[in-house]
Amino acid sequence: MSRIIVFIPQFAKLYWRIFKDKRTPIYLKLILVFAIIYFISPLDIIPEIIFPGAGLIDDALLLVSAFKYFIKHAPVKVVEEHVERIGRNE
Repeated sequence: MSRIIVFIPQFAKLYWRIFKDKRTPIYLKLILVFAIIYFISPLDIIPEIIFPGAGLIDDALLLVSAFKYFIKHAPVKVVEEHVERIGRNE
């Protein structure tokens, strides 16, 4: 787990670069934006009142799923290009 934490800044940089890239389809960007808005909004699919703690879990699952979908469906060339640039500290 600690190895993953070390790479969070690189992952954040990668997602941000792919998000800003004009070659990334708008629908992928919208999915990510809506997932982030849902995560920070007080609305939940599973309300905290009914299942304490579950509201945070569904938010986190939705956000992680959106990030995985975003990276999986982003153009491969775009992802590879940005991974290489981050590896070279550009």
